[in-house]
Amino acid sequence: MRMKMDEINIARLTEEINEFTKYLEPTEVEIEYRDRAFARIRDHLKKKIPRAEVILSGSCQTKLLLPSSDINIAIRYPDDNGKLEKSAILSMVCCNLWGLDITVTGRYLREKVPMIRCREKHSNIDVTIQVDTYPNSWATTIEWMKEYPELKPLFLTIKHSAMGIRFEEGKGHIVAHYTKRGLSSYALVCLIAHYLKYNEAAKGFVDPVTRLGSLLLGFLRYYATFNFKTTGLTFGTADGLLILEDVPGLNTDWKEAGKRIVIQCANEAGQNVVMNCRNVALIQRGLAWMYVKMQNLCKSEEFQRSMLSCIINVEAHDVAVQRKSLNDYWFPPIPVSNTEINASWGSKGIRLSDHLLESRKRERGTDDPTHGKKRVKA
Repeated sequence: MRMKMDEINIARLTEEINEFTKYLEPTEVEIEYRDRAFARIRDHLKKKIPRAEVILSGSCQTKLLLPSSDINIAIRYPDDNGKLEKSAILSMVCCNLWGLDITVTGRYLREKVPMIRCREKHSNIDVTIQVDTYPNSWATTIEWMKEYPELKPLFLTIKHSAMGIRFEEGKGHIVAHYTKRGLSSYALVCLIAHYLKYNEAAKGFVDPVTRLGSLLLGFLRYYATFNFKTTGLTFGTADGLLILEDVPGLNTDWKEAGKRIVIQCANEAGQNVVMNCRNVALIQRGLAWMYVKMQNLCKSEEFQRSMLSCIINVEAHDVAVQRKSLNDYWFPPIPVSNTEINASWGSKGIRLSDHLLESRKRERGTDDPTHGKKRVKA
């Protein structure tokens, strides 16, 4: 049977996502640089602070790396009295970095997620040092990657695009950057894993020729229109949803006037993995902009040179050719004007949560979107 033009475009999008994922794979040089840099820092800190355990964490463990990703280092330190603050541990670490060829570029010790940012001089790679907040998060991510092979290509594509968006409004905000009031990598992993696990439409995309492209579009639309103000995500219920007003004992930070996304940690039910996000609306507008750009391209009857180029400047490189080093990698950011953002939410775009709430009302046969929801303990 002959494929329609939109099906052809989605098939091409799937192919480009796979090519882009291979292009981003760490090269042997990058792996060697990262391993040596980590070994130098680990060995130095072990000499200075013998009781500390220094481990790789985050994308360095899961291999969900962008070439520009930091080396994520987690510190585990025995707290005999249960009173040792994370900031105190990091202050001790910071004092003991002297004598190492490393430049401290930022100390964020009073943040909700305290950290030290620095640059290793030999490799010129950025390093982030934190106390091990979610010790099982990378192990959980690896398990999800085994269960859902699509998680990695979707993550790398969405992460890269979301990091490249530069808003005219909210210039200090980046959708997928946790120090810029956006999503952390683990929060994005949780969103993708939750979508693949619970979303019925996602389960219906079974054609391998178009599956990745369909999942990307579905993910962007689903979370661009999700009502995060009233609903959170969990991996502990049948439908994966938390009606926030029905959940007793939640920290008030979880429900701060709808400004934060709530994703209940898969390993620690009382923890929200989205700690530093301050502007849900801007995140959702970024996702909506990505969705509308991709959807318009997929529906076009004209041949497109590249399907991904509307959200990532992929034409700056030949993604079919493997990179040789980190220096070969740079995709220029994409500036997004208020006009474009507003168009994504106008009559030709999509609007926040309208179709989602309506569908829930129809399913429950009531005008109350929370009707019949079972209370879930945090």
